[in-house]
Amino acid sequence: MKYTTTLLLSFVFLLFSNFSNNIFAQNASIQGSVVDASGEGLIGAYVYVDGTGYNAVTDIDGKYSITGIEVGTYNFTISYVGYEDKIVPIIFSEGEKLEKTFILNFSGLVLGTIEVTAQLKGQMSSINDQLNSNMIKNVVSAERIQELPDANVAETMSRLPGVSVQRVGGEGNKVVVRGLAPKYTKVMIEGVSVASSGADRSTDVSTISPYALEGIELMKAITADQDANFVGGSINFKLRSAKSGLHGSLIAQGGHNGLSNSVSDYLFVGSVSNRFFSDKLGLYLQGNIENRNRSSNDQGASYDIRVLGSDDREIHTTSLQLSDIYRKVERQGGTAVFDYKYSKNGTIFFKNFYSRANTKLTRYIERYNLSNASRDHLYETRKEQYDTKAYSNILSLEHRVGKWYIESSLSNSSSKRDIPVNFGFVFEQKNAIDAAVLNMILPPTDLVKFTNVNDTLTYLETINEVSGLTKETQQAVIVDLKYDYSISKKIGGFLKFGGKFKYKKRGFDKTEYTGRLRLNSGQNAKDGILRAYPEMQDIVPLGTTSLPFALFADTQFDHGDFLDNKYTLGAVGEADLLEDVIGIIKANVQEAEFQTYGFHDYKSKREDYSGNEKLFAAYVMTELNFGQKIKFIPGVRFENNQTNYTAPRGDVTKTAFADLDYFHVDTKVNRSNSFLLPMVHLKYKPVKWFDVRLAYTHTLSRPSYYQFNPRQDIRGEVVIKNNESLKPEFSKNLDAYFSFKSNKLGLFTVGVFQKNIRDMIFDLNRRIILDAKAYNLPEETEGRIIFTQANNQFEARVRGLEIDWQTSFWYLPGALKGIVLNLNYTHINSKVKYPRTVIEQGPIDPITFTRETFNIDSYLDGRLILQPDDIFNIQIGYDYKGFSARISTLYQSSVFKRASFYDELVEHTKAYNRWDVSLKQKLPWYGIQVFCNLNNITDAGDRDVINGDSKIGNRDDWNSKIQNYGRTIDIGLRTNF
Repeated sequence: MKYTTTLLLSFVFLLFSNFSNNIFAQNASIQGSVVDASGEGLIGAYVYVDGTGYNAVTDIDGKYSITGIEVGTYNFTISYVGYEDKIVPIIFSEGEKLEKTFILNFSGLVLGTIEVTAQLKGQMSSINDQLNSNMIKNVVSAERIQELPDANVAETMSRLPGVSVQRVGGEGNKVVVRGLAPKYTKVMIEGVSVASSGADRSTDVSTISPYALEGIELMKAITADQDANFVGGSINFKLRSAKSGLHGSLIAQGGHNGLSNSVSDYLFVGSVSNRFFSDKLGLYLQGNIENRNRSSNDQGASYDIRVLGSDDREIHTTSLQLSDIYRKVERQGGTAVFDYKYSKNGTIFFKNFYSRANTKLTRYIERYNLSNASRDHLYETRKEQYDTKAYSNILSLEHRVGKWYIESSLSNSSSKRDIPVNFGFVFEQKNAIDAAVLNMILPPTDLVKFTNVNDTLTYLETINEVSGLTKETQQAVIVDLKYDYSISKKIGGFLKFGGKFKYKKRGFDKTEYTGRLRLNSGQNAKDGILRAYPEMQDIVPLGTTSLPFALFADTQFDHGDFLDNKYTLGAVGEADLLEDVIGIIKANVQEAEFQTYGFHDYKSKREDYSGNEKLFAAYVMTELNFGQKIKFIPGVRFENNQTNYTAPRGDVTKTAFADLDYFHVDTKVNRSNSFLLPMVHLKYKPVKWFDVRLAYTHTLSRPSYYQFNPRQDIRGEVVIKNNESLKPEFSKNLDAYFSFKSNKLGLFTVGVFQKNIRDMIFDLNRRIILDAKAYNLPEETEGRIIFTQANNQFEARVRGLEIDWQTSFWYLPGALKGIVLNLNYTHINSKVKYPRTVIEQGPIDPITFTRETFNIDSYLDGRLILQPDDIFNIQIGYDYKGFSARISTLYQSSVFKRASFYDELVEHTKAYNRWDVSLKQKLPWYGIQVFCNLNNITDAGDRDVINGDSKIGNRDDWNSKIQNYGRTIDIGLRTNF
């Protein structure tokens, strides 16, 4: 790497030396806009002079600028896929500064009057922005987002090549790019990192309203001016801004959830914008409120292997959990964007984004437990709430002075995930499962046939309350300077350099109360409950030592067709009643009865942490154009990251009751690491309709918060210790893309990529501590079991193929000209070595009569966790006069979920195939549109399975997780003015 970096730096220095003498040369310049026939700016239009290196690409407002033009007469070509090229001769004299607006006509106009529909315009914007970008990226344009919007931006992203999503209740929330888990994808708003509420640095994008966006960029190969914390991809959400004149929109939407047969869903969105003082000042305001029913039916199961001989194994089900989950998601959001054009060459922006998602859940759970000899059946009722808030404030400046272009920004971003109070009650029946099952090979679907569930033998066992807060704030300063240069008419480009400083604060705080109302404990609390509800005394008298489930059960509860009637669920604990019971228990528990109900010091403090991070970054890069055929973009980026985190290091053996008084010492650990990262892009365009893009980049992924904070937890014979010495994961990336374009073909792209990832971080399975000093642990921990993390000594490899075709059929006769097609296919292959440790004992020493214990380390070859092999997307849009429609399908092959050294326990998903339909009709009054979205019409669900035992029944019976969430329908009205 150091030789590549040295070569790049030397190249940039020599290049700068060649053109530095021309800094004050009086060359000419031109700036202006590229617009369509309606006067609206075209994003990503290519303005160039053939036979020279002079060129520019229009920005989000359709504006361009070219400097350093030598005196002479030139033919300017303005190109935009879907529109006719325009060639304009322009004469330049020394030092002349011209302003020119180019108007392009849609290609279809040669056949007559053809309306450029929103779906078609959106596709063309995406194509041109993608084609003319310096980076390898996919784009979703504003028109495509606004015309027939998806439920949220995660679902929108899932339609791009190389992207899959994680879903909760049928709604996408986190993005997986190129088979790499969400923590490997960087999420930004207007180029500023979004503060994360996830412990693994991942970001939930479901809270971002699609109606506030001007566009979405998915960058897959970055240049040196971008943050290097990027292994999978980088998503940038662009906010809308004010256009000339008064504009606004109102949306009102209602919805139906098929699983719960409810019509409580709604969405209201309003926006208004205008420009003032001769269009110098712009103001855009948008707000949204939303209510969604995201209920689901879930199943979970766990398994174990019994080794009977060298080649003889049995798989046994150890638990089965069935959950009827009622999930309500309330969202609010707002955007305020101000911009002030203080001169022709300068603009100040102040962009503000706010979102809130309040998720309320009631879980009704039945659990069968075979992991111990008691063979329990348990009812559990949980009531939970998660309140997530995020906001970003960005003050930025863009200014051009001659050949210099300055961009700078000051930003603040914050996220907070608050758990007000979550509570759960567990009721247990012991010996509810036939003992013979312990020695039987049964998939979960057959386990329930060997149970004897009796609610009269089920008693209240435990309660708990949990609250917590995760908070992150970050401030950043970014300064970018770009200088346009020309070595000759055919060779030119720009030099860009800059830096960034970011300061981040992060913390997690948890509080937990627990209670045990078992036999012979909590009698005062039990009697308090019976006194509060006298009718309960008709079932059991005061002084009863065990409270039966019947006191709190709703026996008439309707679970509907739970998991297509494959399982039968019984009564549930009444959630509202149990919430009141908690207050009664608190009022009646005695001080000495801390085990009946009280603060649990150990559980409350063991996972807490706080700290800060400082990121210093600097870069230099250049774009060098050799005519219009070759574009070379070398650069190098330096990043230094300093972290200071504090977490408890504790030992439960130091006190008699660790739940009351957890012995720990808050310990602070400082870390620092630096990287010098070369980035090289090359674009070759031998002919107008074809180009090749090559990229070689180095990128990083920093450890998750829960992996490297200095937590240490010694409890009995087990030690849990985070690894504060973890290195960032480092990836060398190769990308090659081949693009074919024309007004009729649209854009057809074939891309291949490879990532070699060094120092991937994995959780290690159980190991014996042979040398306590090696882990910085007390000497007395030797011989105990440790769970920790480590960087993998073997390099992981990811390879993939992406095929993308975006086209429209505007040239076909009649109604067929309204068809718009987007089709993409992705194949991914990865190879990872997963670490495994087996603890073994040597022979008995004849003198000491002891055995030596040692760790046997080995590795298992597998693919990346969350990696699908194949992703296939088709979207067919249709526009005819005021009618618009889109039908789309997503196919995702099996996704790898968990590695195991036993083939029977290897976990993966079943293939996922989903269909959605969107319809819209314009009405002849006041710009009103009526729309309807039919979501998941094939009733697809998420299903994880293990390989299981093929000798016993159907392999598909070995489910490890099922989530069914049903179909939904949205119907609404929209008006624009």
